[in-house]
Amino acid sequence: MDKKTKTIRAFTHGRIITPEKEIPDGTLIVAGRGIQSLGRSSDIRVPDGAEVIECTGKILTPGFIDIHLHGGGGYDFSDAEGLAGAARFHASQGTTRCFPPSVRRVFRKSGRILPFLGRAIRKIRMMKVRCRRSSDFTWKAPF
Repeated sequence: MDKKTKTIRAFTHGRIITPEKEIPDGTLIVAGRGIQSLGRSSDIRVPDGAEVIECTGKILTPGFIDIHLHGGGGYDFSDAEGLAGAARFHASQGTTRCFPPSVRRVFRKSGRILPFLGRAIRKIRMMKVRCRRSSDFTWKAPF
């Protein structure tokens, strides 16, 4: 596919749980980064050329957004390596967006928050953690 063509993936025959309903034998069609269709497998046509991912026995849910955490997987947010390690851990558990609270010692230790976040994002990318946008990690500060 060329760069202008969206990748289409079909997640078929999985148990799909949404905030509104549960579909025991469902299919989810994703085009690019958006949902194209969702429903019972018997009602959804898989587009020609789509990558088919068989999900029998698996559960599909929306991504989890953790609005308050202090680390994960043995890491905390006191330095760039800790942020990257916690990001890798949370991504492996299905968390799609994190809101780690910043703490005053991070600001004191790093001098300024932007250089600290720059180092952390570089480490996250080196660890091959999917962090496509700066909004995947949103910082809130107790001032």
